[in-house]
Amino acid sequence: MPRPRNRSTDLAPGSERARKSRGQDKITKAESKPLLAIEADPEWHPIARQVWEAGLESGQAEFYESSDLSILFLTCEGVDHWLSQGGRRSPELLRVLMQNLNSLLFTETDRRKAQIELERVQEDDDGVLASVSAIFE
Repeated sequence: MPRPRNRSTDLAPGSERARKSRGQDKITKAESKPLLAIEADPEWHPIARQVWEAGLESGQAEFYESSDLSILFLTCEGVDHWLSQGGRRSPELLRVLMQNLNSLLFTETDRRKAQIELERVQEDDDGVLASVSAIFE
């Protein structure tokens, strides 16, 4: 019986995992363009507006590009539509909306998968900023 392939030396040459284990992932870099000024729709449901504002105010927004803001806008439009539906709401639409929010790193789990850690910063009495982890130590 053959043994399971679980070591990087056992991986097929050229496979994605083999490249990662050797540190040969190539990243193509480009210059970021200015962000588009996109405004929330004033007619949105309050929860859709809350999602929009949370997306713009959260730490992961530092990584957003104009295309990310467009996806956030489209997702909030979908949230507004989903919440405005009378009667039975589409679970498939909710699944798609949640996938969009996950791709925008809305949850702690998604940020951890992307190896992004946000540190909460808080001002003390003197107006000095301190991280929450330092406060609780």
